[in-house]
Formats: sequence, structure tokens, C-alpha cells
Amino acid sequence: MRDSARTAALGGIGGLCLLAVLLSFSDKAYTIDDPLFLWLGSHLQSHPFDFFGFSVNWDGNLRPMYEVTRNPPLVGYYIAAAGSLFGFGERALHLAFVVPALAAAAGTWRVARRLCGTHRAALEATALACASPVFLISSSNVMCDTTMLAFWMWALALWLDGLDGDKPLRLWGAAVLVAAAGLTKYFGFALIPLLAAYAGWHAREPATPSRGGRSSWVLPLALPVGVAFGYEMLTTSLYGTGLLFDAARFAGDWRAQAGPSIAGRVLLGLAFAGGCSLATLLFAPLLWSPRGLVLGGLASVAAFLAPETLLGWTGLEDLARVRSLALQLALFAFGGVSLLALLVGEARRSFDAEALLLILWVGGTLLFAVGFNWTNNGRSNLAAAPAAAILIVRRLQFLSANPARSRTSGSSHRFGGAALHAGLFSLTLAVGLAVAQADARWAGDVRTAARQAVADFVTVDLPVHFWGRWGWQFYLEQAGAVPVEYGAAPLPPGSLLLEPTNNYTLPRSMGPPAVVLLADFGHAIDDRRRWIHTHSPNQGAGFYDSRGRLLPFVFGSRSDVAPDRYRVWRAQRALRFREREAE
Repeated sequence: MRDSARTAALGGIGGLCLLAVLLSFSDKAYTIDDPLFLWLGSHLQSHPFDFFGFSVNWDGNLRPMYEVTRNPPLVGYYIAAAGSLFGFGERALHLAFVVPALAAAAGTWRVARRLCGTHRAALEATALACASPVFLISSSNVMCDTTMLAFWMWALALWLDGLDGDKPLRLWGAAVLVAAAGLTKYFGFALIPLLAAYAGWHAREPATPSRGGRSSWVLPLALPVGVAFGYEMLTTSLYGTGLLFDAARFAGDWRAQAGPSIAGRVLLGLAFAGGCSLATLLFAPLLWSPRGLVLGGLASVAAFLAPETLLGWTGLEDLARVRSLALQLALFAFGGVSLLALLVGEARRSFDAEALLLILWVGGTLLFAVGFNWTNNGRSNLAAAPAAAILIVRRLQFLSANPARSRTSGSSHRFGGAALHAGLFSLTLAVGLAVAQADARWAGDVRTAARQAVADFVTVDLPVHFWGRWGWQFYLEQAGAVPVEYGAAPLPPGSLLLEPTNNYTLPRSMGPPAVVLLADFGHAIDDRRRWIHTHSPNQGAGFYDSRGRLLPFVFGSRSDVAPDRYRVWRAQRALRFREREAE
């Protein structure tokens, strides 16, 4: 009882700590795809039954929302409800999104309790998952990813409980949550084959037979399948195309364009998996023997030296920076290799239903990020973070239960025991917080730059247009600036054009003498102290989009920091913009 009470107390403290961390990001600027979800939520307040029935200018073309967004609308309804109660300000909506983040953490604990066996182990797995950079960054945005993860984790928790206890209501509850996950982010429907595979393998194990047999779980899983087909038919009737399969076609079209080779995509997959979860890298001294560490290091080095990976990447010119990036790439790729090794270890020890669940969970997420999504990014790897943490804890439990294996594996006994364990956990948390803070600072810098441009150049007497999107677009439109639109009426002489260099820029054909440069300014709060970057093409960091980048985030010294620039142009003659040239 004492251990249970102590663990419960630690869990309560951990929950309060997570709450405090999320509250510290409550004033984070809207960034990346946040505006799309905000516009959707605002539209749903007046048109709840026609969720994508409006148009946006996101890339220079005024297009229907269903052609722009690649996510289903459920989180938009949540934003609409929260916005009607508290408004659409940053602090109000970020506080609303604390709820799904805490729910995702609680669901992770429930699943880890089942897969790791003890409250203490489940608490450690939950803490590692919540300390990962991908969880902290995703939970500090108002996009759909953490909400989907909350549905995902609780669907798994109810499914495991329902099968073990032969409780049909929990299986049906899990099925409802699977449907909700899929309507929050299409990847949520991947739970259907995952849960089916677990149930099928679980039914073969004689120790825990299900009285209902296969019928006890097949019928519940038919519910999210029906929801997916119903959504496809509904969107076809509303917008002339089924949006679920349209998103798949969109991803396929992007993958067909020029991009990394198969070797390059695998390298990106390893680096993003290792960086987003991070603990698979930092806990490696506890997980693997010296020999295993050497072999993993060689594998990661071989990955980035393969043809058309690092050597074929042309985004960097400075040799010193290339060496720095190569080192970080090798480390992050090693974290990805470590994650794959954990899956292999699970398969070798006991290929039971739980091992199969973890293997398919992680493997399916990585396969989607590498081979099926339109780009690899941190958000695509979020679903794997809880599973990675559970795998780490299960590996540590195995080593603790096999002292002879521990002595040869370089586990806690050899490297300092509990002190090293605590130190690595603290390092994981510190780096995760630092990366999330860097992302928040970058988003804030963009907001500050937009407000500076508004204060200095946006007036009621002078037409002001801009290039670019994401948070830059959101804050400029709030102030009355208008995004450039291809094929629209020409901009009259004297019009101002605002251009960000870290975003969509002016076409190469557009320049003097058509426009003249009026101002060129950097971040208003760029104090040159940033040493972590989550979005920096020159640094090779692309948490939100890996195209042209190699890592989800990059460490850089002061001398490596190149501040983002913003330019203000004045039209010297009438300007008509045509479709962007291929660049």
C-alpha cells in the first residue's frame, strides 16, 4: 500500500508538473497550420453542417477549404466551442488544448500500466513520453495532433481492458474513440488494423481466452470502418470528392515529385524518430551493451554516408556547419536505430500479443511517416512517442530481471545505477523543454515581426499585400493586410508588399524595377542567444516539414544563428501575379 500511495502521489505531482509546463506555453503565438484550424473553428460557429464550405488563400490561390486542409474537421468543432466560450485569443485556446494533452498523458499511463505491469513503471513511461520534444511541441499548438493522440491512447486502453476482462462495453467504447481519432486526424483510422491484429493474436493465447470469441471484437471495429466510409460519402456529396482518399492521393502526388531517394527517406525516418522521441537516444547507455552501442553507431554512420543522403543534400555550404549537422544527424539516427532495436528485442523475447502491438504501433507510425505521408515531420511521429517510452521501460525491466544479461549489457549496474537513470531522465526532460521553448520563441519572433510590419507600414490609406502564410499570414490579416492572389486584379502602383525570407517569398521574376526595396529588418527580439532551431532551412531543421532539411531540430552556436529577414517592397508599376514559377 505504501508503494501504491507513493506512486499515486508521484503521479499527481507529475500531472501538476505537466500542467505547469503547458501553462507556460499558453501565450505561444499561432504558427504553421494553426490558422487553418482557427479559420475552420470560426466558420463552424455559423455553419456547423458545412464544415469545409468556405475558401481561403493559403498559397496565392483562393481555393475551397477542402482543397487546402488535409485533416478532418473534429478538432475544428472543439475550437468552435472553446472560441464561443473564451474567444480565439492565444491564451484562451492554448488553455483549452491543455485538456487533450492531459488526457493523452492519462491514456498513456493506462496503456503503460497494462504493458509495463507496475504503477511505477507506467509512471516512468508516461513521463518519458510527455518529456519528448514531439509531445511538448505538439501540445503547445492548436492543431489536431495531440487531440488525436488522446483518442488513440484511450482507445487502446479500453481495447486492452475489454479484451482481457471480456467487457463488450469497453470494446464498443474503444471503437467510438477510434472513430473520433480518425475524424480528428486521418491517421487515427490506422487504429483499426492495429486493434484487429492485437485482438486476433490475443485470441490465440490460451492463458486469456475470450468468451465471446472473434465476434466480441469484430463488430465493434465495424463501427469506425462504417464511420470512415460514411465520412467519405458525406464529403463526396458535399464537396464532390471523398476527402479521406483525396488526402491519400495528395500525399502520393507529393511523394512522386523530386525528393529524397529511398535511402534518403530512410535516413530521415531514423533521424526524425530518434529526435522526436529522444529518450531512445539518451537512454542508450542503459539499454545496450558497449558492443551494441558501437554497432548502433556504425549503423547510423553508414546510413548518412549512403548515396543521396547527407552527401547529396545541398542546403548547406559551410564545411564547419556540415560537420556539426553530420554529428547531430548520426546521433539522431542512432536514436532511430535504438528504437528499431527495441522492437527487435521485443520480438526475440516473447512474440506475444503485447509485443505484436508495440511492433505494429511503432512500425506502422514510422512507415507512414517515411513512406506514405506527403512529408516526414514531427507531427507524423507523435503517435510513436508513447510506444517508444513503453519499450524503453520494458527493456529496463527485462535487464533488471536478468542480472547476468545486465552485466553484459551495460545496464544500470555497470554505469552507476539509479544516479545515471535519474540523470538521463532529467536530461531528457531538459532537452525536451528546451526544444519546445525554442519552437515557441521562433513562433513569437514571427508574431513580433508581423506586428512590427503592421505598426510601421500598414495604414488605411495605402494598400498593403503580403507573401507568406502560417502565423505571419494570420497576424497580418488580423491587421487588414491582404495576401497576394494569383490572377486577381493588378496591384496599383505605390502598393506595399511584405515578404518573409523564412516562408513563401516573392517569385524570382519579381524584383527591381517592378518593385523597390523600402525596408529590410530582422527579428525584433532576435537577441542571437538562440541555440536550438525547429524551423530553419539554413540550419537543416524542419520539425514541421522535412523537405530540404534533415533533422526535426538542430543545435547551433551563436555564430551559426542567421536571423530571419523581412522585406518591404513598393510597387513601381501595376503588378499582376501569375502562378508561381517552379523553383
